[in-house]
Parts: sequence; structure tokens; C-alpha cells
Amino acid sequence: MMKRKFPAFGRLRRAGRNAPVPARPYPDLAREWPGLAAVLLLACLVFVYTGILQRADLAFLDLASRSMHRGAVPGVIVAAIDARTLERLGGWPLRLDVQARLIDRLTEAGVAAVGLDLTGADDAAGARGRAAPDGLAVLVAAIRRNGHVVLRRPAPAADSLDGTDGEALIDALANAGYAAGQAELLRDADGIYRGVPLLAGAARLEPHVATLLLRASGSRAVFCDEAEIAAAARHGRGCPRYLPFGAARGYQTVSYLDVLQGRVPADLLRGHIVLVGATAAGLAARLATPAVHGPPLSCIGFLAEATSALAGATPIRPAGRRLALLFNLGVVPLLCLALSLLGPRASLLAVVGLACGLTGSAWALLRLGHLFVPAAAGVLTCALAYPLWAWRSQEALLAYLSREAARAMPPAAREPRERAAGGRHAAGPLRRRRGLMASLLRDVHDYRELVAEWVDGLPEATLVGSAQGTVLLANAQVLALARRAELAGDGQRSPLGRRVADVLFEITASHRAVEFASQALALLAPRADGAAVPAQALTRLARGIEITHARGARSLLIKCAPLRPGAARPAGLIFHVADVSSVRMAERQRDMALRFLSHDMRSPQAAMLALVEQMRETPPRFTGERFVELVAHYATTALNLSDDFIFLARAESAPPRLACVDPALVLGDAVDDLWPQASARATTVELIAEPGATTLADVQLLRRAFGNLIGNAIKFSPRDSTIRVRLAMKGRHLIISVVDQGIGMSAQDRRNLFREYGQFDARLAREGHGLGLAFVKSVVDSLGGRLLVRSAPGRGTIFSMRLPRLAGAGP
Repeated sequence: MMKRKFPAFGRLRRAGRNAPVPARPYPDLAREWPGLAAVLLLACLVFVYTGILQRADLAFLDLASRSMHRGAVPGVIVAAIDARTLERLGGWPLRLDVQARLIDRLTEAGVAAVGLDLTGADDAAGARGRAAPDGLAVLVAAIRRNGHVVLRRPAPAADSLDGTDGEALIDALANAGYAAGQAELLRDADGIYRGVPLLAGAARLEPHVATLLLRASGSRAVFCDEAEIAAAARHGRGCPRYLPFGAARGYQTVSYLDVLQGRVPADLLRGHIVLVGATAAGLAARLATPAVHGPPLSCIGFLAEATSALAGATPIRPAGRRLALLFNLGVVPLLCLALSLLGPRASLLAVVGLACGLTGSAWALLRLGHLFVPAAAGVLTCALAYPLWAWRSQEALLAYLSREAARAMPPAAREPRERAAGGRHAAGPLRRRRGLMASLLRDVHDYRELVAEWVDGLPEATLVGSAQGTVLLANAQVLALARRAELAGDGQRSPLGRRVADVLFEITASHRAVEFASQALALLAPRADGAAVPAQALTRLARGIEITHARGARSLLIKCAPLRPGAARPAGLIFHVADVSSVRMAERQRDMALRFLSHDMRSPQAAMLALVEQMRETPPRFTGERFVELVAHYATTALNLSDDFIFLARAESAPPRLACVDPALVLGDAVDDLWPQASARATTVELIAEPGATTLADVQLLRRAFGNLIGNAIKFSPRDSTIRVRLAMKGRHLIISVVDQGIGMSAQDRRNLFREYGQFDARLAREGHGLGLAFVKSVVDSLGGRLLVRSAPGRGTIFSMRLPRLAGAGP
């Protein structure tokens, strides 16, 4: 016999309630979700309000906005005052009459609007104005003739790019032109210029030059909402818009000198917005922009990009701080939900998916709604959430493994296993705990195998159920009972995880078993609160119930015993199902034997003794011939009764001696055996059976069973009648039918037909003893067949015996 050692479990069992480390459940990390959510929310708030991730958001803006860059209608052209122009026209600043000639050229070409940058022209008013006193008047007249000239108002000296103050000149010319506007630029924290404020001004808010140019050209201008206007009024600048910089410029560049001299075709300029400004080195500051190709932009080039973006309806509006905060904070609940419901790998994929989804949402808002929502804070929050939760989960797991290892084994047994797992100091704490738990799990696995083998070795079918009535463990005997209940095969379901009441019902086919399981669970319910089960109830459960007519005509005894709850184990129930059919069969045979000896065998013997006593009288009551006839009758009755009893007992208890049998031949022998009885009653037995079909049966018992059916048909049929005996094949079965024209029987008689000593006709009771049909039923059941009867009073009876046919036998 194999022996198993379970040192850890042995020590644990001996320690009992005095174990040094009490059992504690795994930490409930669900209580830490508010803390994790608070940490993530706080981190997201810090990221959003401090702007430490602004550079990352701006880099995303630069990358995502490239696909939004497209040409504007009307187009934008820059008339660049380059080095060649300055060389031919006498240097900077240009004379005002020269500016007036350029505006006249543009007016003749039919441009949509003109943006004029006269920054530095105040020097011309002082130095050159004396040489040409009518220069300002000429410029004013040219601007008035065009009617769509927008002038750039220089910024204050502290904020100006070139330090020139031309406020007086601009005011003088603005009355003649369309308007004058501010041309401030927005520089971000990384030093790159990306946008413009549509409203700005120290004393009063003025629109941007790009907006005024669109209005002057008759195009749809970009407007600011009331909230943006109010914010601009408070801060002196507002309504910012980012520009989408692409791989190509959003405008065309022509030389100022070429336009002035008429070398630029009028068709190229017609219907376009033209900005006039300096681009020569040393005059125009170079701005760092997200542009991919080409040199840095000048101020006039940046204004052209802004005008092109506004004309193409592609400016990007930055989201407010509240919207950005809500956008980034919205990912925190989803992070907590994913980490709480999913496993490590799935949660990692979910976190990555949320970060990608947040980035995709920001891109969609930028691309479709022209709204820039910074998403770096939410993405970084996603990047922090998983390692934070993984760290906390690992810490909780290590603590739990340490406690369980300390509870399951003392230090003397734990140290050798730690050394086997890699050493106390050589391996990390997670590896050491993993090695210890692997050792404990091996012990648990061996222990479970031992328990499973022990349960399977129990002689009774055993079900272990939880307090909720779910099957936790079932041994092989349960499956054996289910197999005999015709529940086995490919469609059989395992009892594990199912309700105890359902499994018991499938085995017994009785609702009493369901009621017993429900009563047991109801008695177990108080134990969940610590109350003890009454002793009377325990006795009633231990006594159990017996299902006398269970599935398959078996007798099953069901008992129940409660499982005591442990420190970490809830209460449960053990159900025992014992097949007591053989016990009840033995009791029935004992009672039948007692009845046989005390009544059936005693009656003919007592009758013979009474005849003997009567023959001793003087004179005797019977003649010698009559005496012999009566004694022979009673002796034959006793002998027939003994034979029937022996055959019935053999059919019910002893296993049949099976062999391949041809039922047609056996039926012929049975008919020959009953020929004298049929002749005495002038009854014809008509046999229709073709030899060749075979079945497995005990020849002697089968011949006796056929004889009993045919004999009953002869006995209960009128004289000069015909009894038909037929053998037929139907699928995989053989059908033997015996049809008589006798007295028939009622429905009540059919229900009690196969009981021992059953007598249904008082007139013929003396000719039988009620064991024949019980014997036939036992023989058919032992062969796996079925016995059916159809009858009605006065209309005869049909007995049909259905036996399995051997495969390949018969035609």
C-alpha cells in the first residue's frame, strides 16, 4: 500500500487553534481604489495646471496639424522688400511716394486687399519727407483709391520686434485706408511661434491684421465668442488661434521691385490678398516656427501664414483649462475600472488602449473640430496608473504569501525550502515567496489527490455540497449511479458546480430527494451565523430517507451530515446515497420464502395429511382410487409451486448463464411443452417465427418465461380458441407477442400484474399460485428487455416481450 507524507499539513493540523500566525484573508485591494483614484486625479491636476507637459502637447500639435494645412481662397501673396529691392530703390526705409506707386499697381491689378507694413516709415517722414513734402499726401491718396488697405499698427517699444514707433503715421493713413490692426504673435514656452491673438491692445482691443484683411477682401472672417472677448478685455490680449504649418508655405512670394516695375502679371495678383513688408536680412526678425522646410519666417511671412490659415478656415482654437482638465481627468475612472476588472495582461493592454484612445480623441478634435485639447497629462496618467497598481498588487501579494508561508509551516521547515528556492539573500523576495508557495501547492495537490482517492474509495455515493447547495465534490459512485440511471454517455454533465437537489433528482427521479436536500440546506442556514444545529435535526439528517421506487426500479437510501466550518472554510453538507436494492430484494425474498414455507407449501401438505386421517376412519370417506387421485393432485401442486419458486429466486438473484439463443427455436420447445395442456382444452397454439435471429439469454429461463406466457394464455382462454405466438424483428430488437382471446383484465389488474402471488380470477385461483408473471418480468429485466401488456375485459390480452437483438444476426 502506497504511503504519502504531508509534513506541512501534519504540522498545521497538530497546531490547530494554537498556530502562531492566525489565518488572514488576501488583502481587499478594492478598498484602496479611492486612494489610487485620488493619486491619479492629483497627478493629472498637477500635470494640467503646472504645464510641465506643455512641450509634449505642442509637439503633438505640430505633428498633428500638418495634415490640416491647405491653400486658402483667396490666395495670399507677399510682396517682399528684399535686398535687391533696397539696392535699386535707395535703401530702407522706402519713400512714401514709392509705397504709393506700389499701391496703385496693386489697385490696377485688382487685388482683393492690401496689407501694408510701414514699420520704420517714421524715419522717412522726417528724413525724406523734406525732400518730398507731398509724399504723405500721395500715399494717402493711393490708399484712398484702393479702399482695401489694412495697415499694421506697430507694437509698443517694449514688445516690438524692431523697436520702431510709427503710431502717428499709421493714424494718419488709417483714416484713408480700410483699417489699422495689431499684428501681435504668440510665442509658446518652447520659444516657437505658432499662433496669433485675434484681439489685442493695451488701451482698447483691436482685431488682428489677418482678420481685417479677410474683411477687407470680402471673405468670411473668424470671429471670437463672448467668453473670449471678455477674457481678452481682462488680459489685454485674447482669442488665440494656432496656425497649421505644413511642409509647404501657405502663401506665394514675389519681389516688391518686380511688382513696382510691372513685371508680375496682373492675373497672378488679381483677387488675391497682398501683404507688403520687409524680408531683407537685417530688417526683418526671423521667427522660429514649426515649419518643416525652408528658412525661418519673417514677420510678414508669419502674418501671411496667419491670413492664409484664417482664409482657409483652418485656425486651431486652444481648449480652455477647464475643458483640458475634464478631458484628461475623464480617463481616470476608466483606468480604475480596467485595472479592477481585468488581469495583468488585459489591464496592460487596456491602459495602452486608453492612452491611444485619448491621443486619438485629441487628434479627432483637432482634425475635425479645429480644437486643440492637450492630452499629454492624460497619457502620462495612464503611464503611471499601471506601474502604481502593479506595485501595490505585488506588494500585497508578497505580504499575503509571507503570511501564508508563516502560517503553513514553522521557520524550521521554511528555511530549507527557501534555500531550495534560491537562498534567502541570493534570490529576490518575490522569487523566494514563489518557491515557497510552489512547494505548498505541491503539498496541496498531493493532499487533494489523497482526499479524492479516499472519497472515491468510499462504498457509498458521496456528494459534498456548499452551504448554497452547490456540488463541490463527487466520487466515482455518484457517476456509477448516474450511469445506471441512463445519464451517462457523451451528453452526461459533470455533477461539479451543479445544484445538489438537481443531481439527486436525476439519480432518483423523485421529488422527495429534492425536498430532503432543501430541508438539509435550511437546517444548515443558522450555522452561517454561528448557531448550532439542533440534535434532533442532526439525527433526522443522519437517519435519512429511502426512495423505494427510484429510477431504474431501485431502492436508494439518502443520508446527510453537516460539515463543520473552519477559520477560512464555510459550512457544508455531505450527502450519502446508498443503493439498498439488493438489501430490499433479500428482505423480499426472505418474506416470500417465509410465506412459501408457512402457507403455500404447507397448504397441499396439510391437505394430504387430512386425507390420510380421513382414510383411517371407519369406514373411510374416499375410495382407494379417489384417495390416490387427490394425493397425486396435491403433490403435483406442491411440486409445481416449488419449481416456480426456485426459478423465480434464480431469476431475481443468481446471474443468468447467457448464451446466443435463437428465440424461434425456444418458442417451438415451449409450445411443444404445453401441447398436452392445450389439447386438453381443445386450444390451438399458432406459432409464426422464422429461425435465424439471435439474442443473449439463459436458455432455460427464457424457455420457462415463454412457457408461462403461453400457459397463462391457454388457461385464461375459452375452449376451442386460438392463441397466436409471433416472433418479429424491429430495428435492434426482437418482439415476441402472445395474443389470446381470453377474459382480459381491467386497468387495476394490469397495475398489479407482475406482483408475486397475484390472482385476478377467483374461478381459476386454484389452478395457479401467482408466481408465473413475476418470473417472466424478472427474466426480461435481467436481459435488458421490456415486457408490455395490452388488455381489456372480455377482449383478450396481448403480451409483448421486447429483447435486444445481436448485431449482424438475422436477415
